[in-house]
Amino acid sequence: MAIFISIGAFIVLAAVISFFGYRYYTRPGRLYEQLGGHAAVLTPLDSTEVKGDVVVRVIEQLGEVVPVSPDEASVVGRDLVAAGFRSPNAVSVYMGLRILFAAVVMICGVMFRSNITANPVLQIVIPVAAGFAGWFGPSFFLDLMVEARQERLRYGRSEEHTSELQSHLNLVCRL
Repeated sequence: MAIFISIGAFIVLAAVISFFGYRYYTRPGRLYEQLGGHAAVLTPLDSTEVKGDVVVRVIEQLGEVVPVSPDEASVVGRDLVAAGFRSPNAVSVYMGLRILFAAVVMICGVMFRSNITANPVLQIVIPVAAGFAGWFGPSFFLDLMVEARQERLRYGRSEEHTSELQSHLNLVCRL
């Protein structure tokens, strides 16, 4: 088990280093060479303009790879707007989160399947079921967020009032 963890950590570290090397050094250099100019490369610390969090940009790029039909994109976009996410790239970020969450849950299912059951058939089914749960889990949470926001809007509660109400409910539940 330790060898799999070591190999997995190595693969993740190599992928992260390769991604950042390609993103910030190799790709801009090739573009400038094609344009005929000097290939001056800015490191992330040198750039003064930050367009958002790196993690969100990576998840958005991952979501842009996912093929989504226009009908599904419009339904997901409507749900995201109903949940309060009005960014133009919200659908791409959401799809990226679905892929990432499905992969993480599936990897956890593969890692822990021998601890869950000794049945060889279930050891095959558990990672597949975990992948499905990871793919459909964000949709479930998005629906919960839509319902919660609609309830807040229906009763005229602001975000601050809702968090204050939640803290009072937690205090009462502890008593």
